[in-house]
This record gives sequence, C-alpha cells and structure tokens, in this order.
Amino acid sequence: MDRMLTSLLWAAHKHRWSLSSLYIYEVAKVLMDQGYSQDLVCHCLTLFATTTDDGRFWELETERVNDRFALHTLSCYEKMTLEAFPANWVNMGIPS
Repeated sequence: MDRMLTSLLWAAHKHRWSLSSLYIYEVAKVLMDQGYSQDLVCHCLTLFATTTDDGRFWELETERVNDRFALHTLSCYEKMTLEAFPANWVNMGIPS
C-alpha cells in the first residue's frame, strides 16, 4: 500500500494534478499502467481520500497520508530520536 501511495503522489506531481480534485479515471489509468489492479487503486483512494458529490473526483486526505508515512518511517527504525526523524522523513522519497 505504501508503494502505491508513493506512486500516486509522484503521478500527481508529474501530471500536476491537484490533490484536492483527483480525477478517478486518470488516477486509475496511470496506476494501472504501473501494474496496480483497479481494485487496489479504489481501495487506496477509499482509505486515503474522500469523494466529491458526483463521485468522479477524489480529495486526498493529507493528514491520513502523512500519518501513514510517519508510521512507516518510524517502523523502519528500531529506536529513533526525535532529532533523527526529520532527516528520515525527507528520505522517504515522496514529492514535496
């Protein structure tokens, strides 16, 4: 899931998509072209985004995404000091 979420963020960065209005058909096509199944793409959006009224656009919940990456960063290291966390966060490989 983390890898696909990273792919989604990089695709949004590359295609200049707004994280507050991701067009479901474009997102699905790009991620499916990278080898992710349609079911997994929909599951990821369901976990980390909310849909608009018409259901065609999704708004990424940045707080949920940040929480997911923070937990992943913390889980990669047995003991991490607070001072070391920012450097490790930068090394996560997600676009800013």
